[in-house]
Amino acid sequence: MKRVALLVCLALVLAMTSFAWGAEKKVVRIWHTETEPQSVAGFQQIINDFEKQNPDISVKQEAMAWGDLEAKLTAALAAGAPPDASHGQAVTCASFYAKGLLREQEDIAESIGRDNIWEAVRRQCYHDTSTTESPTPRPHPS
Repeated sequence: MKRVALLVCLALVLAMTSFAWGAEKKVVRIWHTETEPQSVAGFQQIINDFEKQNPDISVKQEAMAWGDLEAKLTAALAAGAPPDASHGQAVTCASFYAKGLLREQEDIAESIGRDNIWEAVRRQCYHDTSTTESPTPRPHPS
């Protein structure tokens, strides 16, 4: 069930990014924490299907251990080269929130419809009265 939820989240992120760019072919880098070969293959199948429907976008996935995620994201942010999308976890969200590295995502949630996002996903990085996510997603135009 967890993998299905993560794959749905990946599909959601990919769908959001498809609206954000023009006709030029773009590369979307996604970091995730599903390192099992069957999970990587599942992500790749979603990516392949997405790329068939969106030939102007190339998606590159990178699987890493949960224990490596926060340090790698922190280093990537410091270097100015974060991924376009990444898995997150409550600890990472809390750490990034405390460091002021998260950006509100209310505009994205509103544009795709809150009811189209599972509550568990919406509330993963919920602080105060707004939803925050990874500091790297590209904003979805309204």
